[in-house]
Amino acid sequence: MEIRIHFTPDDLARTRLVRTLSPVFETIYGACRLANDYRDPFFTAWVGPSRAALGPSAKPTVSVLTSSLAQESDLISGRFDGSLTAAVQDLRSIERRSLVAAIDDVRARVPSAGRAALGHDGGADSARIAVVLAAAVQRFWEVTLSPHWPVLQQQAVLTHDQHAATVAERGVGALLRSLGPDVIWEYPVLRYPIFAPHNVRGEDVFLRGQGLILMPSVFLRRSAGLWLQHTSPEAPPVLSYPVGQDFRVIPWSRVEPPSDQPLATLIGPTRAAVLRELDQGSFTTTQLAQRLQISMATASEHAGILRDSGLTASHREGRRVYHALTSLGRALLAGRHGTNHPM
Repeated sequence: MEIRIHFTPDDLARTRLVRTLSPVFETIYGACRLANDYRDPFFTAWVGPSRAALGPSAKPTVSVLTSSLAQESDLISGRFDGSLTAAVQDLRSIERRSLVAAIDDVRARVPSAGRAALGHDGGADSARIAVVLAAAVQRFWEVTLSPHWPVLQQQAVLTHDQHAATVAERGVGALLRSLGPDVIWEYPVLRYPIFAPHNVRGEDVFLRGQGLILMPSVFLRRSAGLWLQHTSPEAPPVLSYPVGQDFRVIPWSRVEPPSDQPLATLIGPTRAAVLRELDQGSFTTTQLAQRLQISMATASEHAGILRDSGLTASHREGRRVYHALTSLGRALLAGRHGTNHPM
């Protein structure tokens, strides 16, 4: 069985790459790994400690996140971008009519909708589903993913940059051919195998000019994972693809970050954290907020101060503005140079 995604020329032109991981998507994929324990050696050192850290909440949390309402509905699929905080707030504030639409859509498409894990028996208040789902997403991410997030994001950024170079040099078609050995691109169709007793999404997906959003994932086990917004068909689908595993940089072996204390004393803890993030690559204000789990306003303020101080510089790529370290910023981060620049 396979998924076949049909492109038009407009779809190819509108296909875009997301540079960083989605906290919500990685939470869903991570919960699946924890539930099934695929014996993947890359994740061996993560599985046991994650279960232990979740403690008594492990089973109910994972049950919620692996339910069909979490994996096969718009409750999650539209929240691929932005910070975990923003996504959790969005989940908590889902309108009742949207919840009912998502429940009805899953009931119609999936024989076993998995509503029991969310405590929905047909008569319960639908709003409770949003609260339970938001709590499960937040709990799982904070306990099992947050300690490793900087390294996970670094791996995703490296993969993105490689794909972006492929697009620049050889075009979108070459990128689609490079997503993985089981992902086959033969214009105008991209296809990949799925393994399930029933195909909950249908075998053929027609983009119809919406384009496709390509999202990296560390925890995705399949060749790819397609997220559709069934109740908002005009929204472009998101296709998750796996980031290559590098056994030289296993995230679980690097939980403790380097101490920021000397630098934090000099310029403040948040600006020190921003500099250390930028040491891993260039990021937009939104991405900095996501990676550091701070508000957009806070990220923007500190990014501006660092730029005005000469420690960072900004450059535009299309509609996005990326921040990057200057040589002065790298020297300060490395502790090799003093500065009289005001903070």
